[in-house]
Amino acid sequence: MGCGASSTKGSAAAGPKPPTAAQPTTEKKSGLSPVSSSGSNGTCRTASDIQKPQPQQQPQCSASSGSQKAAAASPLPPPVAPKESAPPASAPGKSAPAPAAGTGSRPGTPPKPADPVSKAAASPAPTDTSSRPVLQIPKLAAGTALSCLTPPPPPEPSAAELSDDTLEHVRHMASGDGGTAAAAAHVRQLLCTASPPIQALLDAGTAAALVRCLKDGPSEAKLDAAWSLTNIAASPVFSHVEALYKVEAHIALLAILGVPPGRGTRSVSGSGGIGQVLAAAAAASPALRLQALWALANIAGVIHPDYKTQTLAAEILEVGALGAVMSIMEAEYTATCGRESVSASGSRSGSSANAALRCAAWCLHNLAKHKREKEMVDVIPLATQLLLNCPDLEVLTCVAWVLAYLGSSEDNKSHLKQALPALPRLVPWVREASSTLANPSLLCVGTMCTGYMRALDYSSEVVEAGGVPAFLSYLRKGNEAGRRDMVMDALFALSNVAGANNATVQALLEAGAFAEVVSLLRTVGDDEEVRMECLYVLTNAYDPLVGVEVTTVQKLFESGILEELDKQLDSSAPAARLDLLLKGLTDGLKRGQMLMTYTASMMLVELGQEAAAAAPPPVNPVVELYGRLGTVHRIQALNSHPDSEVATKANGILTVLKFMS
Repeated sequence: MGCGASSTKGSAAAGPKPPTAAQPTTEKKSGLSPVSSSGSNGTCRTASDIQKPQPQQQPQCSASSGSQKAAAASPLPPPVAPKESAPPASAPGKSAPAPAAGTGSRPGTPPKPADPVSKAAASPAPTDTSSRPVLQIPKLAAGTALSCLTPPPPPEPSAAELSDDTLEHVRHMASGDGGTAAAAAHVRQLLCTASPPIQALLDAGTAAALVRCLKDGPSEAKLDAAWSLTNIAASPVFSHVEALYKVEAHIALLAILGVPPGRGTRSVSGSGGIGQVLAAAAAASPALRLQALWALANIAGVIHPDYKTQTLAAEILEVGALGAVMSIMEAEYTATCGRESVSASGSRSGSSANAALRCAAWCLHNLAKHKREKEMVDVIPLATQLLLNCPDLEVLTCVAWVLAYLGSSEDNKSHLKQALPALPRLVPWVREASSTLANPSLLCVGTMCTGYMRALDYSSEVVEAGGVPAFLSYLRKGNEAGRRDMVMDALFALSNVAGANNATVQALLEAGAFAEVVSLLRTVGDDEEVRMECLYVLTNAYDPLVGVEVTTVQKLFESGILEELDKQLDSSAPAARLDLLLKGLTDGLKRGQMLMTYTASMMLVELGQEAAAAAPPPVNPVVELYGRLGTVHRIQALNSHPDSEVATKANGILTVLKFMS
């Protein structure tokens, strides 16, 4: 469908105040998607309208020989990592001002309260989140490779008290005396156990001591301090990570990456900023820079338990993280990937990205997931180059998610044009439904189809790249596997295509997409959310603003869409479904009038004015169809529906039918 995505500092002592932009917004529904604008075609959606549950956050921890384990004590169970709230289903599209950035929706649809998981006819498999990079990762041992797709299990913070020996080590770190290196190693080893006593360490002032060590300690102590900060930041307990923010650990970490204290996002990423970052970062060892980046990504990934957003990511962006991460990615991309190309599967024999590029891509993912606003669009050219040339699957997955997140904001639509060269990679990845690249690629490509504004609509490019067959392949594989999340995502993309323009509707007709959606619609049972997604695909194609031509309208009429809409018209159905069905049936009448007018014009051309006047006048074929199906009677039953909007639409369509009859 046509999709316009309008989808979206606290003091060190008191902790961050959740910024307005970071506060939870009720996401409107687009698909596994945001926004409408006046005059939008079809029902606009974006990738943020349908979101998946967030994988459990994980810490980074490294065990070394001789590492000490805290005294046994019943571990505090880590809180369940918040899941991304499922977007509310939106009502049928209406022309209206676009929703505020950060939400996902079809045009002008008011947010629906977050609904419980819909029941499917058969119990669907749990939503798979394996393709979504985790937000926090522990490092368990020296030399451990970072993997955001197959991370180690998160730690279970212990309630154990600290030994006198540990307390003495913390004092050494805080004072900066000659025992700093041994003390930092001791704390790091303690934090790499299965149940680290994080709260006890924080209560003893370890966070401030680690930051001091990171700034002024010897080189070996700095590495252990960054490692310890990484493991604390990987805790599933928000207050543990917040404690690092309060002592400005993120400022110290960014300094290692070349961001001087006091430099903001714009000043770092502006003219000359990249060079300054690289020059300053060169003073630190590669291992220390990598560990600092890892810790920073963990801090950015923690989710506030009340606001369900990454509030600390906003703070990190404010002090220059984006410029630092981009500079590292650019340097590592040049050194690692060069101009080599990557296969459609996202892998290449004998080649892999280095640890710094992988870590930077993951950190960028965590930052982009939180903030989809204008300053993030600077990463699109680099992300596109990585998609084209990087051989590493984890880097590709993170970068594909970055583009999917950015595409869910209407403000970023004009910048997505820079990502079009990546379509030949993204579309095949959609077709490979088993790949971790499939889901973010589908969402990214789906949000490129906006329709509502020609200058921002890349539907034709998506269709030319084979988008429709890829979406249908993804839909089939998801349906066969019982993967409801895949079905929802594929329907989201198809509905965006259906609401774009004449060429995209033709592509759907030629691929048999509407017939497949109708077949699926008849098997969804009680799953109202999937049903609504199917209906959006069918009704968007009939929207008058899509601009389909007469020959396309005739094929739509013959496709059986209107007959299926009639079958779905049950007076006991939810009001949102009835509202959408009535809109589709009304749009069908308008298209029928278009066919009738065309027939009359052809009669004049072929028969001449006198003969045409003497011949039986052409009729609206849709009016005849509704008469045969009994649609009129079903609509009459809705004339007194308790939902005022449904009743008004029913009365309106009856008035139109009376006029046309």
